[in-house]
Amino acid sequence: MLESLARSGDFVRLESSDAYDAYFKHLNRSFAFLVAWYQKLVEGGNTEAKIVKGFLEKLLATVRMLRFKYICAQDHQLALDLNDSGFPHWCGISELEADLALQAERNAKLPGRRIVQEMMLEEMLRRGQDPVSLLPQMAEVQFAEELDGSKMIFTFTPGDLAIVQNGSEKNGTLNCLFSWLCYDKSYNKPYIYVMAFDFCGTEEELRLDFDQGDFIPAIRRLGDRAVPLAVLATDIDEVLPRVFPKILKRICLGPILCPKFSVPGDHDELVSWLLEFGEPDDFSLILETGAILSRGQFEEKRGWFSFSPKKVRQIFAISEDELSAENQATQVKQVIILPHHVLQQVTSLPEFASQFGSFNKVAYNLQGGLYVV
Repeated sequence: MLESLARSGDFVRLESSDAYDAYFKHLNRSFAFLVAWYQKLVEGGNTEAKIVKGFLEKLLATVRMLRFKYICAQDHQLALDLNDSGFPHWCGISELEADLALQAERNAKLPGRRIVQEMMLEEMLRRGQDPVSLLPQMAEVQFAEELDGSKMIFTFTPGDLAIVQNGSEKNGTLNCLFSWLCYDKSYNKPYIYVMAFDFCGTEEELRLDFDQGDFIPAIRRLGDRAVPLAVLATDIDEVLPRVFPKILKRICLGPILCPKFSVPGDHDELVSWLLEFGEPDDFSLILETGAILSRGQFEEKRGWFSFSPKKVRQIFAISEDELSAENQATQVKQVIILPHHVLQQVTSLPEFASQFGSFNKVAYNLQGGLYVV
């Protein structure tokens, strides 16, 4: 599969449409496992899991659109970061945004689905040939018909704003929840953020700020990349004067590893275990969840001649353990998802214990079952 990759810097392009088809099926299968896992958590009443599951479903839809776009592309191919993340290069995600902006113009120039289907039928019945030459056109029509920005992820994808009803307007402050996803351009990985915050004002003022004010532009500017959590929380606290972040969580998806679609990188040993003990389509996925919490707040001191109102600032807690300190977070947890038959073989290996001993382990079987080990 990877013998004749076209390389460009740290990224690769696969050698054929069949190879891309197999890659997209691999991503689809991996994310489907994650959706099933988070569905179990949602059924247990986990609000955060419901948010994550929603973004994962959009990620699945985006993979489907990338497949339509590139599976029959004649002029260019999608760049993949198979060295590190296992995900498509961020430019491929960004191009979907451009496609969405030109959707109306492109649709006006395309023939309808029925016309293309009739052309394909004529090719088969009258000429006795498989309509291979028409597949790119049908893929383009299907891509145009199904392109829906509300069901996909982009380099920045805002989620929903929720107001917690229990005591939400106590002391003129609303307790709120907001989420977003960024597809980081440095790491080529999706990061899902969930922020619990207080808003100083009424619900009407919050909705107005969310729909027309500085809220979304500020979050887009500050949260479209994977910076240390303390830096991001402090920046939001500084830039949005009526927003007081109380909890900021981040779920990093990846890397996703599979012997078929991984080239030498930081996780060579894990790939070699999949190759030695697993099946050809087996994959491993690493998740990292970090959180930073406000442990209090204070009023900034102003100069004697300052007439601006005092700004209330949050005090964020950073734990001293190595992983939390590195991420500038209160807490960081790591999860590794592996096939059960591979996990059985590697658990006793000293090398595995050294690298992944502190990780939570989730195993999956060939029937689609997922469970914590």
